[in-house]
Amino acid sequence: MSDRDRGAYRAAARWRLARRLWNTRGLWRVTIKLLILAALAVFLGLRAGIIPSHHDVCRVVYQGGPKNCSSYDIVSYLVLESWGFIDSHNWLIMVIATIAIARFTFTLKRSTDRLWSETKRLAEGAEEQHGTLKASVEQARRAADAAKKGADAAKVAADISREALTTTDRAWLKVSAELVSPLVFDADTVRVKINAKCVNIGRSPATNVIWNFGMYSMFSEIGRKIDEYTRRRYVSVIDYGHVVFPSEEYPSEWDLSMDRLEFVAKCHDWAAESADGSEALPPLLWPCIFVGVHYALPGDGGRRFTYARYYIDKRGDPPLGFDGAEAEFPLDEIQLLPDPMAGPIT
Repeated sequence: MSDRDRGAYRAAARWRLARRLWNTRGLWRVTIKLLILAALAVFLGLRAGIIPSHHDVCRVVYQGGPKNCSSYDIVSYLVLESWGFIDSHNWLIMVIATIAIARFTFTLKRSTDRLWSETKRLAEGAEEQHGTLKASVEQARRAADAAKKGADAAKVAADISREALTTTDRAWLKVSAELVSPLVFDADTVRVKINAKCVNIGRSPATNVIWNFGMYSMFSEIGRKIDEYTRRRYVSVIDYGHVVFPSEEYPSEWDLSMDRLEFVAKCHDWAAESADGSEALPPLLWPCIFVGVHYALPGDGGRRFTYARYYIDKRGDPPLGFDGAEAEFPLDEIQLLPDPMAGPIT
């Protein structure tokens, strides 16, 4: 495209834009009105003598100079006449300016009042919306609290149901023991053989049943050992241990022993501690035995431990005890008695 064609194209574009503005914004109506008003002003000015004649223009512009001035300098005439009018009527200009300022101030006040009213309305709407939102948040919080309480109550109910089901339908093992050999105090050890059995008196099987036995000089030693067994957690990889079904017995026979010299020393220590400044007591003690089983419940990851405590004494009344001297006591002279302070614990 040549420069000439490019210029023609731009001129046509400007003409189309001007015509579009003329038609869309009503400029032609305004122009016609302005032309009519201008013509009317000229006509009225001529009729009323407002528009000056050529003689008046020459007189004012040239200030009494040439009588025949060559130009009709209306612009200079209007400027000089306007300046003279303003200079002689400055009070009127001040009045007009004051009125205009007052009008502007009033308009500004009215706009400020409207702005304040609108701002107040928006603030009240925002406050109302804030109250509604706050009420909604509070209602949502209450609903969440109620849901949490419901969930907690449901969890408690489920736990109670599970515990009740576990208590009524779980496996319960009962252990017992009896002597099957004489009690022997030889040079180094105190030994005896017992026959223990556990019976499942519950409604479901007990799995991974493992026996635990021990023979000690005093019940306090058994207590410490039982605490150790109770805290013990078996980790079974191959699920070792016996399964005891409801009403089934699981027997086991064990040889138990302990150090005889330690038993004798404990006899003397216990006698000295029990004397309490009075007459010395005979150094006698009773060999103590505990039998227990570790087991698990189906579907339960924890372990249960059931045990019973016994002590061996000579037959007779009151309890007689043993001093630890080397001897052998046949079955018809000894008896296995349960701990009077505690029964079977499960």
